[in-house]
Amino acid sequence: MPKMRQRLIVATAALGLPAFPADAQTVGSVFGPGVDEGERQWEYRIGIAPDEGFDGDAAINQRLHYQHALNDSVRLRGIIQGANSNQGDLEFRFIQGELLWQVIEKTPSGHQGGFRLDFRVNEGDDGANQLGLNWTSQLDLESGWRLRGLLLFDADVGDRARDGIFVETRVSASRKLDNGVRISLESFNDYGNTDAGFGGFDDQEHLLGPTASGPIGDNGWGWYVGALFGLSESASDSEFQFRINKDL
Repeated sequence: MPKMRQRLIVATAALGLPAFPADAQTVGSVFGPGVDEGERQWEYRIGIAPDEGFDGDAAINQRLHYQHALNDSVRLRGIIQGANSNQGDLEFRFIQGELLWQVIEKTPSGHQGGFRLDFRVNEGDDGANQLGLNWTSQLDLESGWRLRGLLLFDADVGDRARDGIFVETRVSASRKLDNGVRISLESFNDYGNTDAGFGGFDDQEHLLGPTASGPIGDNGWGWYVGALFGLSESASDSEFQFRINKDL
C-alpha cells in the first residue's frame, strides 16, 4: 500500500470519516450521454484493487444495477453496491438512484451531451449521503473512433455532511473494431474537496489504463474488462474491473 494511502486512512479514521479501503478501487465508468428509447438493461460489475485492503488483502467492490429509458432523452438507473471485508464477507455499502437527461441530441459533427443527477444513500457507518450533478459529453468520429469527457460534482447531505464539493473528471478515447469489440484508453481523476483545497498532483488520485468491451453473440449479452494504473502517489497502484450485462 503506498505511504500516502496509509496516511489518508489514518487521517480519515481520526476525523470519524469512512475509511474502508474497498473504496480504493472503482466500479465506475466513463459513461456517455446517449439514451435509446425502450432501452432496458441490467449489469453486474466487480472491481479489484490488489493490496489496497486491510492487512494487504485485495479490496473488492461488487455492484448490480438496472436501467430503464423512459423515452428517447431520459433514463433512470438503480444501483446496489457491496464490498468484501478483510474477512471475505460481502457487506452492503449503498444504494443509488440516477437520472440521465440527454440535452444535446447527436449533431451533424457527432457531438452529444447530457446531465446526470445522482442520489446515494450510504450504509449507516459509511458517513453522509451524497448528491451528485454530472456533465457528460461525447464526440463520434470517423473510422469507429469516439471521445468522451465527464465532469463530476458531489456534495454530502445529511447529519454527517462534510463541507465543500468533491470534484472528478474522467476521459476516454476508444475505437470500435470490425469484429464489434471496442478498445479504449481511460483516465480517472479525483481532485478532492474544494473546502480542503485540491493540493498537488500526488495529493490527488489519477489513474490511466486500457479497456476492452464487446457483445457475446447476438442475444443482447455484453462484456467489459479494464485495468487502471496509478499515476499519482495517492492513487491505487492498480485496479481491475469486469462487467457483464444483458439487454432486455
